[in-house]
Amino acid sequence: MVATNLPGAPAILLLHSENRFMRFTLTLCLTAILGSLSAQRAPIEFEEYDLKNGLHVILHEDHSAPIVAVSVMYHVGSKNEDPNRTGMAHFFEHLLFEGSDNIGRGEFFKYIQNAGGQNNANTSNDRTFYYEVLPSNQLELGLWLESERMMHARQKNFLATRAKLAEHSVEKVGAELRAMMPCIGKKKLVDSDKS
Repeated sequence: MVATNLPGAPAILLLHSENRFMRFTLTLCLTAILGSLSAQRAPIEFEEYDLKNGLHVILHEDHSAPIVAVSVMYHVGSKNEDPNRTGMAHFFEHLLFEGSDNIGRGEFFKYIQNAGGQNNANTSNDRTFYYEVLPSNQLELGLWLESERMMHARQKNFLATRAKLAEHSVEKVGAELRAMMPCIGKKKLVDSDKS
């Protein structure tokens, strides 16, 4: 056994072992411990400010990877819905992917994919969140797409989006029911002549 005290770290006991698996496991544990200690010391630095139009910006620069993430969070979610008419927040999340005055229907995803990025969104009780992760040279594209979503969202595809979301919801509920009740789809649960 060898005891060592690394600068800024607690004393660590190193075991000498002929067992390769034991050495690998110990090395992995020590790496995880030292990594977590150094990660705890590095605060995430960011800038925070409001634009003249009221948009609140939180900006963090990290040049360790050649990517950029653009995200927009709206402080609206299912808490804002009429309890008798739920699902509207999720519906509008989908509607805002349907293009704008300058982006055709379905082209939002094509812009992202052609640039080598990915995107998604989600809605919770109190917020709706959109994001794009793109190569770092595509920051302007990500900002333009989000500004189009924010300022020029197309409403022409309202009915198509509603139908698509309804189909998605039916498929999701059906899959959940089939998982809970494997007999669904294999035999009739209710005789339609008797109802």
